[in-house]
This record gives sequence, C-alpha cells and structure tokens, in this order.
Amino acid sequence: MKRAMAIAVMAMVLIPAGTSGEPDTFGLGTGRALPPNLVVPASTSRVVNNYAGVTAPLSAGDLAIPVSTIAGFLPSDLVMVLQTTGIVPEPSSGQPGPFNVGTDPVGRWELARLDSVNAGTFQLLLTAPLIYFYAMNVAQVIRVPEYQSVVIGTGASVMPAPWDGSTGGVVAFLVQGNINNNGQINANGAGPSSAGFRAGQAIRDARPRDAGICSALDELPVDGGQKGEGIASTRYPTGSGRGNVANGAGGGDCFNAGGGGGGNGGSGGNGGFSWIGDGSRNVGGLGGGALSFSALTRLALGGGGGAGHSTGGPGSNGGRGGGIVFIRASRMIGSGMVAANGQSASSGGIDDGAGGGGAGGTIYLRFADGGVVCNSVTANGGDGGSSAAGGRGPGGGGGGGHVLIQGADLSGCMASALSGKAGSQADGGAYGADAGLLGAVETRPGPFRPTLSQPTIVTPADGSSTSNPRPPISGGGADANVTVILLLDGSELVRISSDPAGNFSFTPATDISLGIHQIQAAAEFEAVQSPPSLPNSFTIIVADGGAGDAGNLDGGPGDAGPSDAGPDAGNPDAGNIDGGSGLDFIGGGCNCQSVGGGVLVPVLLISAMVVIRRRKRRPSQ
Repeated sequence: MKRAMAIAVMAMVLIPAGTSGEPDTFGLGTGRALPPNLVVPASTSRVVNNYAGVTAPLSAGDLAIPVSTIAGFLPSDLVMVLQTTGIVPEPSSGQPGPFNVGTDPVGRWELARLDSVNAGTFQLLLTAPLIYFYAMNVAQVIRVPEYQSVVIGTGASVMPAPWDGSTGGVVAFLVQGNINNNGQINANGAGPSSAGFRAGQAIRDARPRDAGICSALDELPVDGGQKGEGIASTRYPTGSGRGNVANGAGGGDCFNAGGGGGGNGGSGGNGGFSWIGDGSRNVGGLGGGALSFSALTRLALGGGGGAGHSTGGPGSNGGRGGGIVFIRASRMIGSGMVAANGQSASSGGIDDGAGGGGAGGTIYLRFADGGVVCNSVTANGGDGGSSAAGGRGPGGGGGGGHVLIQGADLSGCMASALSGKAGSQADGGAYGADAGLLGAVETRPGPFRPTLSQPTIVTPADGSSTSNPRPPISGGGADANVTVILLLDGSELVRISSDPAGNFSFTPATDISLGIHQIQAAAEFEAVQSPPSLPNSFTIIVADGGAGDAGNLDGGPGDAGPSDAGPDAGNPDAGNIDGGSGLDFIGGGCNCQSVGGGVLVPVLLISAMVVIRRRKRRPSQ
C-alpha cells in the first residue's frame, strides 16, 4: 500500500510557473577587466563603456537580448540594461510634474552577466534571466567594466559616449579596490561628453513681426522654439512651443520669448517674456518637470532646455542635460571631480529669445571602505541664456539633478545638485525668466555593503513531508534587520524582515498545492541581494481522514487504529484512500492550484490509484 502511494506521489511532476531572475549580487565586481587596472594619463580622456540599443521588447525571464550592435561585448562581461526614455503614458504638453517614475519602467535598470554573444542574430545571451521587462528602441545595454583599481591623472577624464537618442550618456564601472581621481569622471551635458537629453535647437523666424499671434503650448516650428528632450520619447525633435513634455522643457513662443530649463531632481525655470513690442507676454517656455525616484532603483538623464524664439540673430539653443555616472568601489581618494552637470544655454543675438539651461543628471556612488575624498560631486543645472538686447526673453535655469552617495565618511567629499540661474537681458533684469529648483542629494548612512550573508532555510527541512498545506517557513543566518525574500519553486513568495539575530519566519496565508516543492531564501539590503540559499525540497501529502489513522496513508505500522482491518469507513465508491475525508483523486478530482505558481501534472495517476484502491470487503456467503 505505502509503496503504491509512493509511486502515485512520484508520478506527479512539478513544473514551475516562473524562474527568478538574476539579483544584484555583483557587489564590487570580479576585477576581470583587461587590463584589470585602469590608468588614464594626465590630460587625456577615455570612454570605458560600450553601448547597444535594445531592438525588441524584453520580458522578465528572457535570456536573450536582441541588440543593434555586438561590438565590444564579450562572454562573461557584466552589463547594465537601462530603459533610458519612453514613459507610458506620455504626459500632455504643459503638464507641470513632478513625475513619479519610481514605479514606471523608464529609468529602471539591472545588472546581468553575459553567457555568450551571438554574432549571427545580434543577440546578447545571459547567464540568468532578466528580472524586469524593457521596451524596444528606448532601452540600451551598457558594458560595465570590472576593475581592480582606477587611477585618473591630473587633467584627465573618464566620460561616456554622447547620448544620441538611443544609446550613450552613461559612464559605469565597478572597482574592487580604490579610485585615485585627480581629474574628472565627467558625464556633463557640455563638451565632448554631451551626455544628457538633447536641447531644443533655435530656428530662425524671418517673418515680419505680428504682435500677439503665438501663445500655444504646441506651435509650428516657426512660431515656437524647439522643445528640449526628456523621458517622453516621441516629442523630440518634432515638438515646438512653450509646453514642456515631462522633464523636457518648452521652447519660447513668438516673438523672442525665452526657452525653459530642463528638469530632473528639480524642475526647470520658465523662460522670459516675449519681445517688448509684442506686449511682454508671458509665453516663455515652461520648465521641464521634476522626476521623483531613488537612484537605488532608477537612473535618469537630465532634461534638455528649450530653445528661445529667434527672429534675426544667430539664435539661442537650449542646454543639454547632464548624463549618468554609476560607480561602486572600495574607496575614492584624490583631488578630482565627479560631475553630471547640465549645460548652460548660449546667449542670443539682439533679436533672439535665449534658450533654457539643461538639468543636472544622475550620479550613483557607493563606497565600501574608509573615508571618501574628492574635490566635488555635482549634478547641477545649467544656467539659462541671456539676451543681447533689452525687451527679449532670457532662458530659464535648469533644475538640479539626483545624487546618491554612500560611504563610511563623506566629510571629505561634498555633493550638490544645485539649480541653474535664470538668464538676463541687456539691462540686467530677468524679464520673467526663472531659476530652476534644487535637485535631490541622497546620502546613505554607513559604508556600502557589497555582499550580504546568505540565509538558510531550517523548516521545512530538506526532504521532509507534511500534510499541512500551510507549513511554517523559518530560517536563519541572515544579517540583522535586512529584507528576506522567500522563493517558492523559483518565484517570489513574500518579503519579510530578519530579526536582530538574523532569524526569520513566515506562515503562508493560503494553501500550497500537493506535491514536491522547493523553498529558498535570499537577503536584500539597499537594493543589493545575497545569492539565494540552497533549496530545501519538501512534499505536501494527503492528510488521511480515516478513523483512527494518525496521518498515515494506510493502516500499516504506525497507524493508531485498525482502519485497514475491516470495511472502509467512508463511501467505498467516493474515490478516497482509506475511506477518509482526504483529497479525492478519482471521484473528486485534484486541486492543482499552488501558492508558488507551480502546476502539478498527474502522470499515470489513474493507473497508480487503480493499484491502491481497495474494494469494499464483503462477508463470505
């Protein structure tokens, strides 16, 4: 009887509904870069990353990423997948913000390891599945070098490739040891890095001035300056007029109004009034809205400034936003700078409204050991452009960016996300232009913890069986007061907290299905995880409801009563085993729903049940 029941249970095959992705267990990296020690000589510059656009939609669980190029990517490389733009739904023109992207795919990122590179299909193949989904054409893959040490000489710089609308704008690397920076780690909007969202470009309006004809949020290009680029991917470079779109600023409307400043951690300032002969109307470009997020889980380029409206001069473009800097290391020392500043807008001619400044970008710095020393860490907004004559609109200032910095002692490395100033006209006044608003500086207390203790599962014990469909789950070995993620059959079941001793426990609120399951635990703290524990396998079995049975499947040794000594206590044709009130396999079917999302497939189950099902004994005639 017991042997037959074992055959029946083994005949049920567990198929997991989902597989967990690769958590961020990469810490400070492996030091496997070639060469492992980066040295940037004085007065030189270096781009250390490679970039590829994502060319097809990606889903959680995918192991292959179709890309625009495989150049520079090799097996075992660490990569970042980042959705740089593409907010859904797109905000309407003129919507002021702030825009909470903490739960939106835009800005979301994860690290992953390459298993191989398929040159024939232009695919990057991963060692573990993706955790999140990403949209095509607005996400990119960035190769992230893993160094043992980094030395940046005086006047030298490490910078990203320029943001081109699809890829670039991000400098990212991990360092097992120290960074000795006496130059710059630079993702500024200005200069060769050109890192952030693109600025509105001035378009000359050669028509005779006709006062009061332009005031709309969206205008034809000749009637309004070009909008700056932001996280709404469809409005650049085709959009013109004073309305901002998300963190991209609006351009100044005719005649000669100033462009708005881009937004990120803080919103951008509005552009100045129209030409004095046009009534000094308040039709300057609206500043880009602020973006609300934590850099632990989101990264954003600074919004581009809007262009001023131009009628006769050279025109005044907006400023580019700042880019993204992403670094983990043991420590940083030296007299150098880390910067992702927005670009200041150029000044206009005597018949031009001026452009708005670009917003500061995003900086993510986490150091694991000792004090952090630097000249400065800045994600400041750029200044609005100034007008060469009176009665023309200056540009608004760019908003400050986002900075996340963590280390044991940050007193030797001050961080800022200041806003850009409004431009001015010839007489020195702002003429309706506004400064941007301050960005966000997030200081994490204590040093970065690149590795976390791996928790272990105690109950259910490995190889155990239970008739309780809601078995208590407990364990230990975690760090104190961290999040513990329980994984049932590879999918997240629940997140709980460890106690000061590193122990944890949880009882499911709903039944786990019959059959074999696996339970694991992983620790998480400040968006970094431990590897999951080794799985404990356990089996949920049928609870025998026969009279006198103590939970066993039949009346063999260990049964408390003579349930097999005579006629079954239950309906002999009800399909129950031992006539109890347990699960009906034949007459009553099988409940195959699972808390963990698994599916139990009965294989030869009916045949097995035929072997063990007993007919009602009848007395001899």
